[in-house]
Amino acid sequence: MDDPDQILDEAEYNLKAAYAGFKQYQSADGEQKLIGLRNAVSFGRSVTFVLQRLRGKTNKDFDSWYTERQEVLKSDEVAQKMDDLRNRILKGSDGPDISNYTKVNRLNTAELSRIMPPWADSAFIGDQYGGSGFKVEQPDGSVEKFYIELPDEIDVETGLYIDDNSDDVHEEIVDAEEELQYYLKLLGEIVRDAKAEFGEE
Repeated sequence: MDDPDQILDEAEYNLKAAYAGFKQYQSADGEQKLIGLRNAVSFGRSVTFVLQRLRGKTNKDFDSWYTERQEVLKSDEVAQKMDDLRNRILKGSDGPDISNYTKVNRLNTAELSRIMPPWADSAFIGDQYGGSGFKVEQPDGSVEKFYIELPDEIDVETGLYIDDNSDDVHEEIVDAEEELQYYLKLLGEIVRDAKAEFGEE
């Protein structure tokens, strides 16, 4: 049977797994970037599921403690968006989508042509994974992508964001990295509170 410290350790482990997904999102390209985002959201949401197993395993009033944190998460727009996205990922329910964005501030086509290697067939900016680079047709007819970081002369912002399907066309797009970082920090604070309240009884 789990004791409180084991449960707290598992919650912390899941938080670390969520951060690993976040780091993958930050550093990877293409499909691996999207996988990192999905893992960060899924493992992040599991943190509170694990913490709920403290109910009945401690002499302290877990329900009052958890209700306060639950209200914080429910009232937080980003946390609620992550919860809805996790349900969409795992259950296929209605909810936010992961979408790509491209914001062109200054597109220097001459610079793009200059940096394109001779072995590349074409360039792309802002694909479905929010990346940019070059395409190369393989001997079998397939196309392989090579991702790069665009130089400053090509001032184009690209990335992924969590689209809550709002009808507000003027709603500002926030990169998923910013919202993920905020969400995981919030979960980290809850885990630290839980360890301080229920650990090492």
